Amino acid sequence: MKFLLLVVCCQAVASLSEARTYPIGDLVHLRSPSDDFRIPLTEGLLEELKKLLDFLSKAIMDAVHELKQSVDKLINEVTQKTEELLQLANGSIDEYLQEAKQNLTALGSQVADCVVPATAELEKVAAHSYENTKKCYNDLVTRVKIMTDNVEEHVKYGIEKVEEIEHIGKECVAENPGLVDKVKCILDHVGESTTIVQEIIKDVGQLTSETSREIVSLSNDTRGCLLDVVRMSRNEVDKVMSDVMQCLKEPHPASTELNE
Repeated sequence: MKFLLLVVCCQAVASLSEARTYPIGDLVHLRSPSDDFRIPLTEGLLEELKKLLDFLSKAIMDAVHELKQSVDKLINEVTQKTEELLQLANGSIDEYLQEAKQNLTALGSQVADCVVPATAELEKVAAHSYENTKKCYNDLVTRVKIMTDNVEEHVKYGIEKVEEIEHIGKECVAENPGLVDKVKCILDHVGESTTIVQEIIKDVGQLTSETSREIVSLSNDTRGCLLDVVRMSRNEVDKVMSDVMQCLKEPHPASTELNE
């Protein structure tokens, strides 16, 4: 890129130097070998500058496209893994609850005063646990949305800059009747356009790295959230069953009647 820009600048200086010696307006009255050389050179330079602007525009589009592809892939991967973890967490919670319910059923109707309330409590634990695992997943979705919105903003900015660079070539050609003026106009904007491209490419690299780290953090946070819910659910189930065991040790009217 720097070599191409140097070549373009050298050609521009040569063309503009000739232009000062042989103004375009004088070509109506004067034709010389040097004039014949200058016009093809300037026309060729104009085309090269247009190609350079196209190259800069494509560099931006390639960068933002790669950014979006990379982030989309990372997000799809973390979302898929989280969905699998969500199923595993809910499955683990359900398995533990079913085991507890089977233990209650095994106690029979003779201890209904202890079993019925406990069964209702287990249903509450189930509903609360599934609600919390869903919240873990929804938190991930919210954070992913923030990341994708941020990426979309950078993509939008890149596209806007592409449109600006493309407009430079069109505007310089349309608003300048002289060939040398067209060249000079584009050349005046090449440095600024190149800087914009360099900044965008650098920004895309930083954003890709930051997003990758954020997704790793997001994945770890979501996994930790689901594990905490599973652990809390088991603790609540254990408490319900502990209360049942305590209840069984206490005298109940139904039990007294049966003993009589």
